[in-house]
This record gives sequence, structure tokens and C-alpha cells, in this order.
Amino acid sequence: MFNSLWGILDSIICFFFPCVVMICLYSKIFFVAKEHVRKIDDVSHSFNSNDRGRGGMIKQSEHKAAKTLSIVISVFIFFWMPFFINSVIDAYT
Repeated sequence: MFNSLWGILDSIICFFFPCVVMICLYSKIFFVAKEHVRKIDDVSHSFNSNDRGRGGMIKQSEHKAAKTLSIVISVFIFFWMPFFINSVIDAYT
């Protein structure tokens, strides 16, 4: 009644592959943004060494964005993983 090949391919194509792509892309975006903020911070300190408050705001907002992004991805994976793992298990039972 359930095609085992389709269950496995469906799980890989519709969940596991997109999860890996999402995690890789968001990690790359995060690291590029982190490097960009560091360069902006270096330039702003070279022009005006008295501006300490703004650098803290940038780092705080960067941390908040990274935390929000990691929570969203984790919740997505957490809630969808049981369904797709069950699809793979059902293919062999």
C-alpha cells in the first residue's frame, strides 16, 4: 500500500535535503554578516574612537538576529522531523 522507494525519496527531497541547504545558507549568511559588522566596527573606531555605544548596539542586534534565526530553524526541524522519520521507517515495515 505504501511504496518504500517513494517514502524514502519523499523524505530526502522534501525535508532532509532542504534542511541541509537551509542550515548551510543561513550559516553562510550569518558568518558574512558577522564579518561585515566587524569591518564596520573597525572603520567606525578608526574615524571616531569615542563612539562606544553604537558598536554595542550592533553586536546586540546581531546576537538577537542570530538567536531568532536559530530558534526558527530549530522549531521547523523539530516539528517536521518526526513525520519524515516516520515516513522512512514506514517504508521498511
